Parts: sequence; structure tokens; C-alpha cells
Amino acid sequence: MASKTAADLQQEFANKNALCALLQQPLSTILVLVVRSGNSDVLNSKNYTCHHVITKVKQNSDGATRAFTDEFGNVFADWESFKEDNKFDYGVIVSPLNGVYTLNNDGVVKLEQWEKRADKIAIESKTAGEFQQDFGNETISLGSNCNSNLIYVLVTNSKELEEAENSREFTSHPVIRSSVPKRMYIIP
Repeated sequence: MASKTAADLQQEFANKNALCALLQQPLSTILVLVVRSGNSDVLNSKNYTCHHVITKVKQNSDGATRAFTDEFGNVFADWESFKEDNKFDYGVIVSPLNGVYTLNNDGVVKLEQWEKRADKIAIESKTAGEFQQDFGNETISLGSNCNSNLIYVLVTNSKELEEAENSREFTSHPVIRSSVPKRMYIIP
């Protein structure tokens, strides 16, 4: 069980990521929380699982759109596709409104919730190698609009590289490399 409520964790994450939204970074991360079904007070629940989802801004003829990549390596063309086709466990999903962190006039994060039914879960996941390949291809397709400071670290139980690349059981961890210059030390 988590130490913070679903609403408090989303607020904390939104506050930490407000700068990325203001600067309209092409890559950012949102949290998607899955609260176990049967909980009547979803936002105050401390019984949830936490999932990182990468959002990417893409330019097309209609303007800017946002694609979403879940921790399984699945890429969704838009927020509605993500909501309909994600593979998270069933329960009530709590996320930023429309997949983007925005705050109301009081500085409170705008959230949405929807129920994920158990009949939507039976989809085969990608291998670790497919996950990395898809993420790499997606990053390359963003071209000069892409902030290359985002990488994924994938962890499997495999000891051999080929076995690890073909594993469908892995955890993914987004890592954003800092763009802050290293300190320079002058040695007398």
C-alpha cells in the first residue's frame, strides 16, 4: 500500500513536471495510477499501482498531436487510443486530464478517471528488443524536435543478451538525462 493518496501523488508529480509543460518539451512523463476496483473514494485511495507513460509531441499537417508510449512499449497515436487499448490491470485509472498535466486556477492538478474492465487485458506484450526498437524508431521519427535526453532501462531475469532481448517479461524504467552542465572545477 502506498504512503500517499492517488490525488496527492498526481499533484506532486504534476508540480515537479510543470516546467516541462510550460516549455512544451517534445517528451515528458505522466503517471497513470490503477486503483483496485471496489474502492468508493478513488482519489483518496492508497491502494494503487503506479505506471509511467511517456508522451511525445508530434507535428503533422493538422498541427501538434501527442502520442503515448506505455511501460510495455506500446505506442498509442492519441489519448483516446491509449484509454481504450492500454494493458493495465483492471480497476479505476486515475490520470492527468487528456494525458497532459494542467493545473486549475488554485494550482490543483486536473485529473480524470475511468474504469478499465478485465475483458480488455488479454493482449500479448512486446519483447524487450521490440520495445527498445519501437522506442528508438519513434524517437528518430521526431527528428530535430526530439529531446534525446530520454532513454529506457529495461530489466529482465535473463543473464544472456539474446535471451533478454527476446523476453516478454521485463520492467521498464524511463530515465531522463539531465541537461544541466557539469560543474567546472579549477585546480590551482
